[in-house]
Amino acid sequence: MCISKGNRASAARPIKLYGVMFEDQKKMIRDVHFDGLLKIECSTIPAELANWLMFECFNADTSELILPGSGRIPVTTQSVADILHLPSKPKSNISLTWTP
Repeated sequence: MCISKGNRASAARPIKLYGVMFEDQKKMIRDVHFDGLLKIECSTIPAELANWLMFECFNADTSELILPGSGRIPVTTQSVADILHLPSKPKSNISLTWTP
């Protein structure tokens, strides 16, 4: 499995990687309860949207996205874990070793 390095911060990178992963590799991700990452299908984020969210809506003091007329979205470890279906605390009994 060889993936071009390209832009290391690219939103498309995980999407491309998931497409060439073997099922046992995906199972390892599911086994540590990170399966929410496998469900991400959006490979791009429009720059104008990202800029609006980060510069117009994000309040660093309260760690919230404040959406005019729609309310507030907390940006915390727990809220991100809830949205992406990820564990918010490490599991002490999980082994992350893998051999091909």
